[in-house]
Amino acid sequence: MPGKQQAGRPLKGRSADGEPVAVSRFPRLTLLIEQSIKDRLEALSLITGKPAYQIIREALEAHLAALPPEDRRLVEGQAKRMQEYRAGKP
Repeated sequence: MPGKQQAGRPLKGRSADGEPVAVSRFPRLTLLIEQSIKDRLEALSLITGKPAYQIIREALEAHLAALPPEDRRLVEGQAKRMQEYRAGKP
């Protein structure tokens, strides 16, 4: 059926800058959440047609945008250090 979204993980996703990327390249994250939160995330994904990773990314970005500027700078600085560490940079 044209336009109908298939169940399961999408074959391709979008990076934060909007570029297409295979979701298999995304790091996997396992977390424990209440069933009611999981149900709402899945329902939101179904209704909006957005994959869960995109909804979570948008929620995180909105949360970060609401932080005071100094806290945002601290978060971004720490995230950059973590990325450099994973890339093998001192």
